[in-house]
Amino acid sequence: MKKVFYLLSFFLFFNALQAQEKVFDFLESKLIVTQNENNSKSLSFNNVNLVNILQTDNKILIPLLNLQFINVELEEFSVLDNNHTLIIQSAGEQEIQPFQSDLQSFYIRYNDDIIGTFLYFDNNVIVTYKVDNRQLEINKVEDELILFDVNDCIAENS
Repeated sequence: MKKVFYLLSFFLFFNALQAQEKVFDFLESKLIVTQNENNSKSLSFNNVNLVNILQTDNKILIPLLNLQFINVELEEFSVLDNNHTLIIQSAGEQEIQPFQSDLQSFYIRYNDDIIGTFLYFDNNVIVTYKVDNRQLEINKVEDELILFDVNDCIAENS
């Protein structure tokens, strides 16, 4: 009986640890941004877990429309040059300032292929990736984080 108890405790503890590291999870929502309602899914976003993952191994689970996840790796790159500066023009004079941004950009790697990009800024994300010949995006719509099929959007310019 003790062995069963320890095994069950280990299983529950392991599952709790796994759940703590999830960055995205599915939520119930009535917000649909695609013609086919199955191509829109509402998501929760756990910023703390993302920060923890980015400090360790850069491997995360990203969601698919079938309510499954795929394990991908994030490879950091910069959209800005290290010496990027701002030139501020006012009253006939120019001031040059170093540019500070909290934008972090990553390639999404799946099976050694780059399938998309992952942008993280101001505790928000914009993610776009192609899986099974479908272009998926995670973005805020009406203050809700939505996973959707870009090619099935109701709005022509998403």
